[in-house]
Amino acid sequence: MNVSIVVPAHQEEASIGTLLDALRDHRAERHTIGEILVYDDSSTDATVAIANERGRRDRRVRVLGGTPRVGRAAATKKLIAEALGDAVVKLDADVVPDVGAVDALCDAIAGGASMSFGVCEPRSRRRTFVARGAAHAARIVKELQRGPRGADFAVGRIFALRRDVARAMDLPADVTNEDHWFSLKVRAQGGAVAFAMGASCRFLVPDTFDDYRRQSNRVREGERQLERVAGLEPMSLRVLAPAIARCAIRDPVGAACWAAIYGASLLTTSRERPVDEVPIRSSKGGPEKRADARR
Repeated sequence: MNVSIVVPAHQEEASIGTLLDALRDHRAERHTIGEILVYDDSSTDATVAIANERGRRDRRVRVLGGTPRVGRAAATKKLIAEALGDAVVKLDADVVPDVGAVDALCDAIAGGASMSFGVCEPRSRRRTFVARGAAHAARIVKELQRGPRGADFAVGRIFALRRDVARAMDLPADVTNEDHWFSLKVRAQGGAVAFAMGASCRFLVPDTFDDYRRQSNRVREGERQLERVAGLEPMSLRVLAPAIARCAIRDPVGAACWAAIYGASLLTTSRERPVDEVPIRSSKGGPEKRADARR
């Protein structure tokens, strides 16, 4: 398959170069990465300059964008409208895909799935209580992805869509969790959402409580939004508990850290509009650039 990789970006000067360098060297054996599209969402830092510089080295890289800021969902929709590939692979700007990730995502699409998604391997920049808990949360998500409701844990950092399916969907600009929105809509229309076992990426988890709280609240509010507008059924404890328990048995210290920071984050609320989202600063920088990056 011919593949378009799309990357929405806002204030990503610390990460975008690392991702584009990784994509330049990424070898897809069974599919062809024909283009890499970056949408700069009104950044005021060096995001555009860095992306354009990488574009001079790799002609597949093309930078789009405009003002005012539109938010991640609207930026993703604009990128999909520009994409020419048979499959559209969406990556967050602050991840690094592992070897074989693009092939694995696109193998699932070529096999008949309308959407495929991979896993995110957590790394930490600093050894903090919060980072340990945030990494544990990411491993709970990985565990849930292998369960009966795995499609409800399609993560926005790494997923793929058939281009015709993606273009036929009218992604609302105010959706916070656009990954889960796509998954719900694909299944509602009778399409298949596949977990691509070999598709993985690395990312830095938040290492301050303020960043974790903001990120956690953003996801929770996004899920409540989908319950209201997209028919999402709330996740029952019966689904969640086994995955939480298995992860706790493997790493009881991480589980304790996660329980503490998650519980504390529930004491606050955050209702950011997509165009007002504040970057999670401590998770920026690119996991492969940090000499001290750890699990």
